[in-house]
Amino acid sequence: MTYKGALVRWLSAGLLIAACGILLNGGGNLAGAQTFGIGAHRAKCYIVFMDETGSDIGDWNAMRDQAAKIAARMNSGDELTVIAINDRGGEAGNVRVPLQSLHVSSILKTAELNRKREAIVQQVRSLTPQGKPKRTDIVGAIRQALQITNEALAMSRQLDQHTDVDIVLAFFSDMQQTPKMPKAAEMNGIHFPQGTKGYCFYVAAPGKNGIQSTVGIWRPLLNSAGIAITDNDFHQQGTVDFAIDTVFPPR
Repeated sequence: MTYKGALVRWLSAGLLIAACGILLNGGGNLAGAQTFGIGAHRAKCYIVFMDETGSDIGDWNAMRDQAAKIAARMNSGDELTVIAINDRGGEAGNVRVPLQSLHVSSILKTAELNRKREAIVQQVRSLTPQGKPKRTDIVGAIRQALQITNEALAMSRQLDQHTDVDIVLAFFSDMQQTPKMPKAAEMNGIHFPQGTKGYCFYVAAPGKNGIQSTVGIWRPLLNSAGIAITDNDFHQQGTVDFAIDTVFPPR
């Protein structure tokens, strides 16, 4: 067989595969054909925690601006919500930004995509702390995040049944639960989907062991809940700017 003949046969086979993809995904549906050809799209659901308690109030504006950066770096298909950390863990009112999906009907609608993304960013930028909590219920906020995770997965698959969603938890908190730090039993029944990732920003460094005092408590607790997080994913105030740009790079 000549080179030209082989090339023609190769191209013909490729067109046949693409045509099968179109037929299998709704007949002429380009998005379906793309999914068949390149595999499922992996979207991200960002669950952002904003601590309204104690010393974190002094860092609120900076924390809010960093959280807005995450929203600004969302891609099509991604989702985001913001949960307050206070003394009323689990209350519906603690969802400061309801679950938002950055979705457009076509990848060509960039202006609409940018407009929707900016609307989410502005929701985050408009947040202010509420009340004067006397306690800090971080575990309650995590439990509430698990409920929202299930909603996020359902929402994504309703929009696109081929979409896979990775859950990303971003804590803007000193991670000091008061009046006492949590024990393993408090995390019972909390288990996030496989692949869930966690990051902590503005982590306090109390006592003689510094940040490791906090990391040593929270890393095993979060790991036990199915959240992948390492010692290097806990960041103190001075390293947050660099960490945000590394973990959530500009588009």
